[in-house]
Amino acid sequence: MAFHASTEGVEATSRVLDLLEREPAAGPGVADGQAGLVLEGIGAVHGGGTVTATLPRDALVCLHGASGVGKSSVLAALLGLVDARGAASLDGRPVTRADLAWAPQRSADALVGGSVHDNVALGGDDAHVEEAMMLAGVDLDATLEVDPATGGVRGASGGQLQRVVLARAIRRHLDGAEVLLVDEPTSALDAEHEAHVVRSLRALADAGGIVVVASHRAAVRAAADVVVEPQPSAAPVEEAAT
Repeated sequence: MAFHASTEGVEATSRVLDLLEREPAAGPGVADGQAGLVLEGIGAVHGGGTVTATLPRDALVCLHGASGVGKSSVLAALLGLVDARGAASLDGRPVTRADLAWAPQRSADALVGGSVHDNVALGGDDAHVEEAMMLAGVDLDATLEVDPATGGVRGASGGQLQRVVLARAIRRHLDGAEVLLVDEPTSALDAEHEAHVVRSLRALADAGGIVVVASHRAAVRAAADVVVEPQPSAAPVEEAAT
């Protein structure tokens, strides 16, 4: 790890170790379809499948399926990034953007000019930056600069950049966004780094988070408490011209 020695760094390490070593909690269940994240036919209006499910706290959820089944479209619809169908609620109230922390699959779609540290802290403060970087397995020097033209870092692999994006989402989740949405977080990782990321996501769920991971990877599915597969949706009905 390329973290400087500091009191904050020691405290962050302690928090991460405590989180990763915590025994899995027994989930409280979902009562009357209100507690947790409730999805009712959520999906993109134009293309992709839909999901109807109740996703409890303290559970790692895998949105599973082959490429093209609509996993990313479901996340995009929930985030309001595309025209959406269906409805969603969180603990019986409408879901807001502030409730959601998101890590897209492509790092180039998310990284901006500035240092690695700046990218993880983007939109927030430094309170959970080091902790989030540890959980995501970021092994880049936090002072390295991101090229704003390419969204890359000189000498860094795609998997390393993917973990920077994941760290930002984890930091937002630790800052209070109740639902962590992650799109194919291990697609560019080897088995060792994948195991670390899956273990961290598992720990965040056990700590009371709602963690939803879109993935086609067997390791993610095997670690999940709940597996949901998008279902084919009917084409949108075109309104007749008047």
